[in-house]
Amino acid sequence: MATTYKDFVFKSPNEIKDLKVIEFSKFEDHRGSLFTTYLRDQFFENDIPLELLHDKYAMNFQKGVLRGFHGDFKSWKLVTALTGKIFQAVYDNRPNSSTYGNSYTTEIDSENGKLVLIPPGCANGFQTLKENTLYHYKLAYPGEYSDAEDQFTLPWNSNEININWPISKPILSKRDENASNQE
Repeated sequence: MATTYKDFVFKSPNEIKDLKVIEFSKFEDHRGSLFTTYLRDQFFENDIPLELLHDKYAMNFQKGVLRGFHGDFKSWKLVTALTGKIFQAVYDNRPNSSTYGNSYTTEIDSENGKLVLIPPGCANGFQTLKENTLYHYKLAYPGEYSDAEDQFTLPWNSNEININWPISKPILSKRDENASNQE
């Protein structure tokens, strides 16, 4: 017997064209929780016809880790925090977009059941608000994956982008440190 799931609520924030915030439901009991973060048919029914190709995880051991702003012009990213808590930031870096230069921020944690779908051309950045935060990406793109050497990096602390990061002295990679020094 087949079961039909309606596990998701799809929202479209006005700040960035094509950005989606997706809330998923959880089943919880004394053992823990069970949830689904992607169900192809429901995404397709809600005008998100993406074939998600692979998963990436970023395990962050410390509070204050900041990763980003990174992106490329072909990859969709479906992101969430599986453990811990993050401050998620997205910046529209598409010159031909009606929302070019806009940003969107939200908090995502393992309790709130939230995903953010980031369109190609938008910069993705997040900062951990708890220790041992596991950040999950699902990616969709044509052709080969654009790894770091094929991506753009924007300064996380750019006055133009103007994100109010919750932790003012973040823990950065060399890539993000170098980008912020070029501002």
